[in-house]
Amino acid sequence: MRSLLVLAVLVTASQAFSVFQNPPCSGTTPCLINCVVNARCPIFNPSKPILLPGPTCDRFYKCESGRACETLCPGGTHFNTREEACDWPHRACCDPSIECRPDPCGPGGDCTVPSPPTQPPVVIPPPGGQNPPCSGSGICAINCPVDNRCPAFDGSKTTLLPGTSCGVYVKCIAGRGCPMSCPAGLHFNSAKAICDWPFQACCDPNVECRPDPCGPNGCGGGPIYPPPPPPPPPPIVPEPPCSGSGICASNCPVDNRCPAFDGSKPTLLPGTSCSVYVKCIAGRGCPMSCPAGLHFNSAKQICDWPFQACCDPNVECRPDPCGPNGCGGGGGGGPIYPPPPPPPPAPIVPGPPCSGSGICASNCPVDNRCPAFDGSKPTLLPGQNCGVYVKCIAGRGCPMSCPAGLHFNSAKQICDWPFQACCDPNVECRPDPCGPNGCGGGGGGGPIYPPPPPPPIVPGPPCSGSGICANNCPVDNRCPAFDGSKPTLLPGQNCGVYVKCIAGRGCPMSCPAGLHFNSAKQICDWPFQACCDPSVQCRPDPCPPGAFGCGQNNNNNNWMFG
Repeated sequence: MRSLLVLAVLVTASQAFSVFQNPPCSGTTPCLINCVVNARCPIFNPSKPILLPGPTCDRFYKCESGRACETLCPGGTHFNTREEACDWPHRACCDPSIECRPDPCGPGGDCTVPSPPTQPPVVIPPPGGQNPPCSGSGICAINCPVDNRCPAFDGSKTTLLPGTSCGVYVKCIAGRGCPMSCPAGLHFNSAKAICDWPFQACCDPNVECRPDPCGPNGCGGGPIYPPPPPPPPPPIVPEPPCSGSGICASNCPVDNRCPAFDGSKPTLLPGTSCSVYVKCIAGRGCPMSCPAGLHFNSAKQICDWPFQACCDPNVECRPDPCGPNGCGGGGGGGPIYPPPPPPPPAPIVPGPPCSGSGICASNCPVDNRCPAFDGSKPTLLPGQNCGVYVKCIAGRGCPMSCPAGLHFNSAKQICDWPFQACCDPNVECRPDPCGPNGCGGGGGGGPIYPPPPPPPIVPGPPCSGSGICANNCPVDNRCPAFDGSKPTLLPGQNCGVYVKCIAGRGCPMSCPAGLHFNSAKQICDWPFQACCDPSVQCRPDPCPPGAFGCGQNNNNNNWMFG
């Protein structure tokens, strides 16, 4: 007796855990990305799906792996919590404004269970009787034609038949066939008795037939009745078709290279030129343009540098050694698609090439010291004199001038104080003890290049450069009476002027041409980092004042003075 009891417990436990996890988005199941975690849904899906009431009568939740997926009933039906199906509103008994007439046979359709007192025998209602309404179409059962395919008595499961076209089906009500329309873009699937995607309904001979491999009852378990209609297809790309060019998919030409149905991964094809590619949308090819200076890389399916795209025969081909899937080996995860297109090269030095001299790269002479291709860090070389340096652009050397009073420091690759640049033999050489990478140790961040112009703390006589001495400067209550080791600098009358405090007096000083005073960093800085002029977009330095870098591989234009 005891062994039989143990056996019964084991059988019960095995049945309780005979669950499996359906693949997400299988068949007509909504994708889990549209679902939310719900405590009423089990982590593992049982053989019979769990359906819960939704926020409105015409919606319900289907449990998928611990999440509740909102699904819409077919037009004109409400979710019946008792039968766990989409049903006629008068049988679903959800809307209080509609008379409730539930199915007398109950959820299982079994009329043998005890029932209320015997009613008069059920007969086919004569014309003029109260038949269930054909809700959603405005057609009542009495107006529907008699259909010999329909049973005289309605069962617990509605009888649905093919209609006059793929988008129409017939709903049987008391021996009559009421024509109903599927939602736009769907066809009636007679095998599954639902409105389904055309390629699964297999009704239209012009559409490739790809039936649901799980069959009408789903993959692993009892039938879902009635099965919910498939959700509307989610947008594959979260942006309007052909965004940025004003071309919509309906205006794009048919392209035989494009598949009729869009997959989860967009199909991109080469275009009429290296900088143009074709994006496939529902069998049509929409021309799209790469950002300026980039070419379409058909192997990696991105807009890439011309030398990696290998499209233009006039450009030396140097393909990415890592291939489309990137470097790093390992068995994890397959290719990441689509990889983001590389950003257009950001200008390292604010302003057009050779800014301030009116010389563009095409006008600069070829310099054998310059590399043919520019790297992420500009190449700067010594010029004809200490105040001039050469900026390499695509194999050409463009002469550039340091701000007045500074020399080019080839070791630090910046315009620096003459005594630290060590270029002029007539000036005592006192190089920076911290070296090019700054002081402070630690492995972070390499040299920040290029630094901005020097701060307005140029050594020399007070108010040097303007001919005004401290005793001629007005008293400024903002200035301390005694000068500290670090000069006090205050904003001036305009963005290009600052006030240097000397013994309680404020001496107005001017920033170099084109620079503004940055009160947070206490230096003359680029206008977009100084954030003084409201007409200039403010892009402050992400590094705090005084920091030499923001970590490794810092390519932000964070300026540090020599």
